[in-house]
Amino acid sequence: MQQFPHRAVAALPGRRIVDIEAVPLDGERPARSIWEILVTHRWLILGFTIVVVAVVAAWSFTARPMYEASTVLQIDPERPRVVSFTEVTPAEDASTERMFDAYYQTQFELIGSKTLLARVEQSLNLRNHSAFAPGMRRSERLLAWLAPYVPNLRTKPPEMPDAEEFLEDLDEAIKVEPVKRSRLVRITARVPDRELAALIPNQMASEYISMTNAQRKDTSDAASRWLEGQLSGLKSRTEQASGAIQQFVQQHNLVPTREGKTEFVLQQLDDQNRAYTEAESERMQKEARYRVLASADPDTLVAALGSELVRNLKGEYTKLERDVARARTVYGPQHPKMIELEAEASLAKLRLDTEINKAKQAVEQEYQAATRRATELGRRLDQQRQLAIGQHARQMQLQLLKKEAETTETVYADLMKRLKEVQLAGELRVTNVKIADPARRPLRAASPNRTRDLLLATVGGLIGGIALAFVREAGDHTLRTPRDVSMLIRLPNVGTVPAVRAHTRRMLPTVDDLPARAIPDETMSWPAQIAGEAFRSIRALVLHSRVLETPRTILVTSSEPQEGKSFNAVNLAVTLAEAGETVLLIDADFRRASCHRAFGLEPAAVGLSSILYRGLPPEVALLTTGVANLTFLPAGPKPPDPAALLSSDRTRTLLAGLRERFPRIIIDSPPVLAVSDASVLATLVDGVLLVVRAHATPVEAVQLARDRLDTIGARILGVVLNDVRLSRNRYFYAGYGYRNTNDGDSRESA
Repeated sequence: MQQFPHRAVAALPGRRIVDIEAVPLDGERPARSIWEILVTHRWLILGFTIVVVAVVAAWSFTARPMYEASTVLQIDPERPRVVSFTEVTPAEDASTERMFDAYYQTQFELIGSKTLLARVEQSLNLRNHSAFAPGMRRSERLLAWLAPYVPNLRTKPPEMPDAEEFLEDLDEAIKVEPVKRSRLVRITARVPDRELAALIPNQMASEYISMTNAQRKDTSDAASRWLEGQLSGLKSRTEQASGAIQQFVQQHNLVPTREGKTEFVLQQLDDQNRAYTEAESERMQKEARYRVLASADPDTLVAALGSELVRNLKGEYTKLERDVARARTVYGPQHPKMIELEAEASLAKLRLDTEINKAKQAVEQEYQAATRRATELGRRLDQQRQLAIGQHARQMQLQLLKKEAETTETVYADLMKRLKEVQLAGELRVTNVKIADPARRPLRAASPNRTRDLLLATVGGLIGGIALAFVREAGDHTLRTPRDVSMLIRLPNVGTVPAVRAHTRRMLPTVDDLPARAIPDETMSWPAQIAGEAFRSIRALVLHSRVLETPRTILVTSSEPQEGKSFNAVNLAVTLAEAGETVLLIDADFRRASCHRAFGLEPAAVGLSSILYRGLPPEVALLTTGVANLTFLPAGPKPPDPAALLSSDRTRTLLAGLRERFPRIIIDSPPVLAVSDASVLATLVDGVLLVVRAHATPVEAVQLARDRLDTIGARILGVVLNDVRLSRNRYFYAGYGYRNTNDGDSRESA
């Protein structure tokens, strides 16, 4: 909470002393209610709304009508399955959400691509359509509008945009958006032609379907050409493989069986192996027998031979040996019987040995024959084995050749089948994109919607105006009401002068037009009459002082320029003169003198500056006015140093002499903050009236001017709140008693 130091404050003349510091104020402006803010800034709100509505109405009634039409496409992830085989370009896998979004986002981009737009532009010949005729830009339209008024201003006709710029403009006129939670896509065209609004989205849908089918057909054709090239090579390779197999079989005399093996060679190998095994077994038997016979004794040999003849001969020989043995016991060695028996035994022995030798020779021959047979069979077996091994190696080569041929034939068959499928798929006209809802010719324009635009402009203007009013209210740091003067400046408000529209701040009205000369029920305007009453109220407060000494010399100043201090000084002087007081009005503003304009005078060649600077008597500069009892002392030429001139002893002496001649002296001075002239004069007068322009003068400026006057010890009589708008200030009730004389009827003004 801002605190202000206590200081002595002059009491209002004719009233009891009021200590403003004793009033418990917080030094801050009280917040106004919303209704008060709206009422205060109602013309701002209304004006802003009117401007917005006017701009929107001008645009709405002059804008080119735009028409909208939409085509709805249905895009499925997969094409309808007419045949069982797959295509060259299979549909995207939409099983996952990411793949689903990627697939549809790709389709959206393709629909809005420059390639598709170019196809639509060519098919509909849009560049030559009147709806897309080249228009002038804003700068060019401005030059065309200024051409009749500005000589030698050349404007060039609009140029046809190039292809890229045209596609950019066409892209801006078309909107592609998906329908949420569906497989639908909406294509919307916004153009200034109702027929074209329906043609463009329908053509875009058709071109998109055609482009999709063409891409698939191109892919199928490319695949067919590739497959045909591959099939040609595979056919040659298949023929070469078959020829190689035939040549290999003929070259190696191969007779392949169903199982792909050479059974004849293997069977021969098996037979040879079996025969060799048997021969080797027989050889081993013969060899064992041969070795047994070679090392066996005669008895064992006879048993080993197993020959019936040998056994008989052995028995016969054994019998003869027994007979010989018995005969020796009987006969002598020379006995014929002995000789006969011995001869028979020898012959039997010879015959036995002969048969044994023959048997042994037979066994030996059999052994040798078995050995030769086994050897021969072993050699043949080795040959057959080598032949089988070679045949097996050639058979393996044959199998490899067959497998290669079979693989080539299989690939050839598969590619041939795939070629037929691709060719058939390329001929299909079934697609996964179809038009769900074609665009229709719009019945009315989508924009401008004048009713909606004006309604939105009104609502938006009111909202913007209210926002602007609150912004202006928040940024308003000026004095607005007498209450603000009491709270923020801590000075009494001795008068509130309403705004008079006929009087500008830069030009004072003439004496006859001054509000101070306004009389109720006369032809002067009602605000001027109220202003005159305000000045008479200030006069009453100045003249009727009961407690303090009535001020005779009053300095009228302000904190900043253009606040109406001269206007208030002249009107206060006039009201005092009309009350019968002898009044002297002094224009002490050497820099911007203006009081002479109120009396219809030109800037005086001799004035206050001449009296002070040259030491002339006051009589040479005093002028009579058209107002009784009112004398005017103009400022005169501008001196070199106004502040030094006013602070001299001559000024004090002059004012003392004038006080003796004039009971009331009103002095108009420069602003306090602008120059130091007012601060110098404030110490020479009885009181100071500080003029503040309502809704214009910042609080800080008035506070600074007040503090500066307090510092030099000036007596501040109070603040005159000038240029107050009656419509904004609820403190005014000055209309009471003033009448309008319209058709002779008398009635009070509200």
